[in-house]
Amino acid sequence: MRHRVKKTGLRKSKGHVKADLRNLVTNLFKHGKMQTTKKRAKLVSAIAEKVISNIKHKSDREAIRFLQQYITEEAVSKKLLEMVKNQYQEKTSGYTSIYNLGIRVGDGAAKAIIQLN
Repeated sequence: MRHRVKKTGLRKSKGHVKADLRNLVTNLFKHGKMQTTKKRAKLVSAIAEKVISNIKHKSDREAIRFLQQYITEEAVSKKLLEMVKNQYQEKTSGYTSIYNLGIRVGDGAAKAIIQLN
């Protein structure tokens, strides 16, 4: 039975999925937007929304500790803290947007662009 078992749909081991998503989230906050598959974009969007909303309500020390779970580069976490203080104080949700790009030629995967608002 598979009751209450969450699947990501990425067909990788749990550790590989976690490392992959950490790298994708770090790159999203580093560059502001990126191109990836639609499934990965949806997973990254959920994590990015969670990170930004939690940082808004925490003190700086708590936010830095929280960011260590999701961000792999220190410069990116500093940039994110400044960005949240300046840009996202009025917003309550909708920090990311996903735009469809079509089908990838090699394997037929659905491509998408994810960007910060």
